[in-house]
Amino acid sequence: MKARSTGSPWSFDAAAEFLTVSARHLMRLADAGKLKTIRIGHRRLIPDVEVIRIAKEGC
Repeated sequence: MKARSTGSPWSFDAAAEFLTVSARHLMRLADAGKLKTIRIGHRRLIPDVEVIRIAKEGC
């Protein structure tokens, strides 16, 4: 995994690798409103605080 800047948003693939779940699972959570995402251009990303929240609470 590449080094990340603290606070920068995560791609679904990077967050999935970090959380040891599939990117599709994270997409389903986001589609269900259980995971907040942001849009930068055409990319849909996961804020750093959401990845930390999911890591603590579990998904």
